[in-house]
Amino acid sequence: MSSLPGDDIFGLQSALFQAGVHTVLGGLWTLETQAACEVTSEFHRNYAKGDAAEIALQKALLRWLGEHGGAGTILWAPFFLSSLGTASVPQAVH
Repeated sequence: MSSLPGDDIFGLQSALFQAGVHTVLGGLWTLETQAACEVTSEFHRNYAKGDAAEIALQKALLRWLGEHGGAGTILWAPFFLSSLGTASVPQAVH
């Protein structure tokens, strides 16, 4: 990817960007299964409703933290968004 010098640091993200993906939701370390399931499901619900990816993730994490009494950082902190360019927000499916 000539548009991203040093793209080797992107790993899987680079391949996804080359395939046309604009935003990747990932984890910085191995995620606890239940937390990952709850946060990513809520993220996708929010995103499908029309929230921008960063807002969808913020809402998902805040809801998860509210439901789990601010559980340990290791469970919620690894989530990140990586974006390339500007992505359009999907329309809500009815």
